[in-house]
Amino acid sequence: IFGQWKRDYNEMCNNIRVTGDNVNYTTQETSVGDGLKTAFIINEQPIHIKVSLAGIEQSIGNYSVNSEIKTITFNSAPANGIAITFDYTYAYPILVERQDNTSINTYGKFTKNLFLKWLKSRADVITYCNNYLTTYANPLLSNNLIMSASYITSFTPGDQIQIIDDLEGYNAYYVIN
Repeated sequence: IFGQWKRDYNEMCNNIRVTGDNVNYTTQETSVGDGLKTAFIINEQPIHIKVSLAGIEQSIGNYSVNSEIKTITFNSAPANGIAITFDYTYAYPILVERQDNTSINTYGKFTKNLFLKWLKSRADVITYCNNYLTTYANPLLSNNLIMSASYITSFTPGDQIQIIDDLEGYNAYYVIN
């Protein structure tokens, strides 16, 4: 068998960052009124929020919510020393980054960022990343092999065969094109 191996780096990826769908989280934050302050900043952009003063849930008419700037503004300042509770839900995308260090050390870093909203759980995103690295962490190898007729039985495009090249150190399965 004669032929020369070619490496195609176009599809290669050994560092992948996948952003999946948003996941809703629930949290609670607290503050204390000082009798002067009307605007309170929370840590995340709320989707649904429930505000309580001294344990009593407040109607939406007593305050307004600006989700973009994460601010709850009361119509009048909560009294000095009164406990304020913000119970709310916010969304945050699933984000996973994985890499194949052996491939990076051998070929350099090839990074891809993918946005795949159809991945709905962290476990699904991790599985996708791992499978992607298994497939693309090394360059695609191809070869136009010239074989002696005695080796050829019947090859059909799409068949998968094992090629062992002791001189170049390759032992892998390939698809007949």
